[in-house]
Amino acid sequence: MTIYQAIKGVRRLTTLMTWDSAYGSYNGSYPASNLTSLPLARVSRSTNLTLASTRWKGTADTLRAMRLLGIIRHNISLSGMVRVRLYVDTGLTCTADSGTNLVSATSHGLANGAQVVIWTTGTMPGGITSGTVYYARSVTSGTFSLHLTYADAIANTNIVDITSAGTGTHEVLRNLAYDSDWQEVWPVVYTDASLEWEDDNWWSGKYTSEEISGRNWTWPYLLSTLTSFRVITIEVDDQTNASGVIDIGMVEIAKGWVFGTNFTPGAQFGFRFRSRAVESWGGVIEHERLEKPRTFRGQISMLDMDEVWGQAFEDLFQQDVTEPFLWMPHPDNNTHWLRNTFLARNVDPGQFSYHAIQDVGTVPLALEEVL
Repeated sequence: MTIYQAIKGVRRLTTLMTWDSAYGSYNGSYPASNLTSLPLARVSRSTNLTLASTRWKGTADTLRAMRLLGIIRHNISLSGMVRVRLYVDTGLTCTADSGTNLVSATSHGLANGAQVVIWTTGTMPGGITSGTVYYARSVTSGTFSLHLTYADAIANTNIVDITSAGTGTHEVLRNLAYDSDWQEVWPVVYTDASLEWEDDNWWSGKYTSEEISGRNWTWPYLLSTLTSFRVITIEVDDQTNASGVIDIGMVEIAKGWVFGTNFTPGAQFGFRFRSRAVESWGGVIEHERLEKPRTFRGQISMLDMDEVWGQAFEDLFQQDVTEPFLWMPHPDNNTHWLRNTFLARNVDPGQFSYHAIQDVGTVPLALEEVL
């Protein structure tokens, strides 16, 4: 049963993010800073497929709240995985001491039991595993110990044994607020009942390589709840990707507007065809096939006027037809949500309207995919 019909990725945070060029390893022509760029051909590209290279870290301008994320125009393969983590505080440069088993970071501000992750530009300190969530126990304002459980951090037991200082620059990412765990970019979307056993994807239940070729794909991720964050990390595990590198065109981050009611019957969706026909002198017609943007046009009726004014009216004022946003019309449709989700812009949607019923209105929607 459909719970809600759409999410519009407004209250955009994308342009408020700064991406750290030191977190992964990137092609010099396609740095991490490209992740906020609208010309989607300017991708951020890893230099190789190691886990230390295929990761991105962004810092918001201040504490923000988000629920919706999209990785736009990626080349992640059918076996690829992504992990998203949110941290309440900014990262701090740190050092590890094998003699005291303590990590040093100036004014770390960590409470006992706070969840932290350590990463490095070089070699991890011995005894500390990259990507593992640890629980900190504050010793001084500038030092803390690491533990594998919250209970150990509170009781000051089973301190992680640090065996070497490691090399490179280390950083502690502080106060983990959200962890998606590893998510399949191309999950199971078909059930046995929806396919014939002769179908190529009957065994896997996933899209086939033929189905995903030639299209601009967005990997959307909807958090279970609105979450405050200062730092976001995106890790990609796709070590058998045939291209040898990971491309990401843009990372779209938004607070997200979940519509209070469903679409009015008759809402339209599809493509705008742009292919051109050229007729030669001899009468032969040739076609230049261009990418076709996905489109949507419709209305949401019987929407509470507070939502009409506070969300829809403000959205169109702020976004106009210039600002993009993530469009996810069927987030609970497991079979087609990857086909439905795309980066969009408003086109002229028409006027809002009042109902005869007091404090209820109709919101117009008209949007088109950004190519």
